Amino acid sequence: MKLRHIVPFSILAVAGTARAASLAEEIDDIHRLDARIAAGAPELVGRAARMKQAAIQHAIVAYAIDTRSVPTGVHYSPHGSMREREGATLVDRDGTLRVEIGDPAFRSAGWLGSTIAHEVEVHVNRQVARGGHTSASDDESVSIEEIQAYDFELASGARFGLEPDELDVLRHRRMALYRTLQYENRRRVDSGVYIKW
Repeated sequence: MKLRHIVPFSILAVAGTARAASLAEEIDDIHRLDARIAAGAPELVGRAARMKQAAIQHAIVAYAIDTRSVPTGVHYSPHGSMREREGATLVDRDGTLRVEIGDPAFRSAGWLGSTIAHEVEVHVNRQVARGGHTSASDDESVSIEEIQAYDFELASGARFGLEPDELDVLRHRRMALYRTLQYENRRRVDSGVYIKW
């Protein structure tokens, strides 16, 4: 009979807290590097991109984010609209699934983890997995899917150690989307049903 070593939850929690603290230090380093780039050191852009990709990988481990459904991985992207976006889940014409993380996601360690989980654990694992990702032209469905992801982030605030002001941002974004919904879809979302009526 093979015995398995059982690790107490408290030890796992301490290890997770230590990883998150280390990630917070990485994010601080990224902020300092970005400030140097903004002050006129463009030669540091490649280094910053490598640090941001490493921070993404670190966040996935620190917050135990389930990325198994994203075979291409989660990647930092400084291109195009990702300069202003925190994250995006994209399905290419050939069916390839991509998750990209932009510069605004590096606000804090918890914000980065929450952003990655928003994209992967909701948009990929819950929405794409059920048979597709809503077309960007279907505003009502897109709003419902985003509300589901924001509800997830709000419910997971303690997991990511989100600050009160970060939770306020999420609540504000959710409410702005909620107000755009038709009455029946508001009722569905209120009851936890995130599919358009």
